[in-house]
Formats: sequence, C-alpha cells, structure tokens
Amino acid sequence: MFPFAKISYFSFMKYNFDYFKARLLNKIGLLQEEHQNSIEEVQEEINLPIEYTSRFSLYSVQSIEQILGREHELKLLKTAYDNWQITKDNLLITGELGSGVTSFLLSGTAYFPHAKVIESSTPVSNHKALVSILSEKLNIKEATKLTDIQKHILSSEEEHVIIFENIEHLFVRKIHGFTLLEDFLLFMHSTKEKIFWIGSISSYGLYYLDRVFSLSSNFNHVIHLKPISQQIITDLFFKRNEGYEIIYLKPKTPNTNLNNKLKNASSEEKQTILKNYYLTKLHDFSNGNISRALLFMKNSAIRLVDKNVYIKPFENTEIGDLSLDELFILEAVMQHGALSQKDIKDIFRNSSKSIRLSIENLLEKNLILISNQKEITINLLYHSDLKSLMHSILNRNFK
Repeated sequence: MFPFAKISYFSFMKYNFDYFKARLLNKIGLLQEEHQNSIEEVQEEINLPIEYTSRFSLYSVQSIEQILGREHELKLLKTAYDNWQITKDNLLITGELGSGVTSFLLSGTAYFPHAKVIESSTPVSNHKALVSILSEKLNIKEATKLTDIQKHILSSEEEHVIIFENIEHLFVRKIHGFTLLEDFLLFMHSTKEKIFWIGSISSYGLYYLDRVFSLSSNFNHVIHLKPISQQIITDLFFKRNEGYEIIYLKPKTPNTNLNNKLKNASSEEKQTILKNYYLTKLHDFSNGNISRALLFMKNSAIRLVDKNVYIKPFENTEIGDLSLDELFILEAVMQHGALSQKDIKDIFRNSSKSIRLSIENLLEKNLILISNQKEITINLLYHSDLKSLMHSILNRNFK
C-alpha cells in the first residue's frame, strides 16, 4: 500500500503542477492579447504628473543655442543690425501666433546684449502709459510727453537698441483709436539715428494694419518667421518624451485606411503604423508652429504608467456654429492680440449685456481665454481653424 500511495501522491502533485502551469500560461496569453487590444483602444484616464506635463510648457527661450530652426532669420537680424549702423533703418519682425517671435527676439539679443526689451503683453491704453514705459527703459526722469523723450535721446551721444514687442497693442480699432500708434511711429522715425528700433507684430495684426494703415512702409526691413520644419518638430517630440517608452494608441476616430492597416498587423507593426499616423497628425495640426506642436503633444498624452507614456492623437472638438457678432469679436481679438471687454464694447458699440453674452458663448466653446489681467486672447488650439473661418465666412484673404 505504501509504494502505491507514494506513487499516487507524486502523480497527484505533477497533475496539479501541469494544471496550474497551463492555467498560468493561458492567463499570460490572455493578458498579452488584452494588452495588444488596449494599444488600439483604451479609455482615456488622463492623470499625468506635473513633472511630465511641464516638459511641454510654453515658455520663451533666451539663447541662440536653444532656439530651433531659425538660423536663416537670425542671419537676417544680424545683417539688419549691421546695416542700421550705416543706414539707420528700422526693422519689423512678424510671425503667426505661437511661432516663437519672442524667443527669436530674446535669443537675437546675443548680437546686441544691451538691448532694451519692451514686453507689451497687454494693450497700451494711452500716451501717458507709453511715455512711462519708454522713460523707464531709457532711464529718463520727468518726461511727460514723447517729445520730452525725443529731445533727451537726440541730445545724448548714447545709442540704443530697443525691441518693442506686439506693437499692435498700440491701437484700438475705433474712431481716433490709431492716434497712439501714429505718434509712436513718428517718434520712432525721429529717433532712429540714435535707436535701432525692432518692432514685432502678429501676422494677422500686420495683415489688418497693412490694409488700413500701411504699417510695413514704416520699416525698411521686415523679417517673416517661416514655419519650423517637420524634422525639427519630430525631434522635439522625442526629446520631450526622453526617458519614457512611448505606446501609441488608436485615435478616437480612425479612418478606414488606418483600420485596414491595423487589421492583420502584428503588435510591433501596429506600433509602427500608429507612430507614423501620430506624427502625421502632429505635423498637420502644428503646420510648423512650435507652440501648437507642444500643445498637441501635451494634449495627446493620456496615461503614464511607470516609464510608459500612452499617446493618443489629440483631436479638437468641433467649433460649431458661430454668430456674425461672435466671429467679428474673434477677428478683433486676433487683430489686436488681446482685448478687454471694455475695448470690445468700444470697438463694436454694442450693449455691455450683448458683449458679455457673446464672450460667455466663446468661453464655453473654449475659443478664447481670459488672462489674469482680464484680457481676452485666442485659444491657440483653435487659431488655425478660426483663420479658416475668417477666410471662408468673412472673406479675409489671409494666408
């Protein structure tokens, strides 16, 4: 009996080992299959740590070594500065919202390290405010008018480089709303023997001001910032995700072509297909705009597990129907860069209640943002879509 019992015991143990081994392998297979399916379709559970999302923050770089893809424009900037010392010509820099104009200007100060930068993030409301800004930058006391500053500059032997950002903030599109901009341009011309003036303006602001004001004619040189190359955008994506294993997910609304490619592909092949799809969508959305590219990257990351980051191509929500009043408000904000509710009321001369209702609707659609200074700006995520609407509905011939 004892030998028989001993054999039965070991047979029993082997049976159980084989049974549990089969169950375990089957479970692993199911998990692998489940993981493969999750790569294609996964519920969004966006809960990303600040350490990761901060990699995609929009901030201005301040050195030539950090700026990307602007070698040609930087050479033009250096040439313009060299020419000014002979010809005394002013310079205008223009680029699309989010194209990195501020970074370009700040990094360009390597050529003139003592440059004074006027960062006009909000509209300059009147002559007093402008005189105060210029007086502070030039260290001039007791100036009450632009002519006071002009006399001081022309009587001094000192030369300056002044970068005036967002000169579209010097006007409001209303009756007598161009006076401040006109007076600034006259001041700029009268002092260009002693000051190398560099102004910057958004492409849409320049489009408008050139048609009503011929703004470009006040600058002998204009540098247009071109779109960044796709290769730089691609390299930036991998650089910002350095240290993480990227897992590409199937988009919310895949097209038939993508579904067909994924249908019989292996797990590795699916990742290659989804990676190429993601990069195509990234380039289509950003169109060479570095800020829009970073926003797309940030909004595409939906999950972080250990050192794995799950990426699903960001898809904008539909803008939906907009009234003409709302479209005109959006266009005014694009022309000025930023506007307060009071400025909008002054431009359109509508009731405060009507303006507030339109602004609330635009906020609900996430098309505009309101800064800490209560200034209304365009949401960069929708900037390209809004330009298309301006073209198709308002017949604005802006590229």
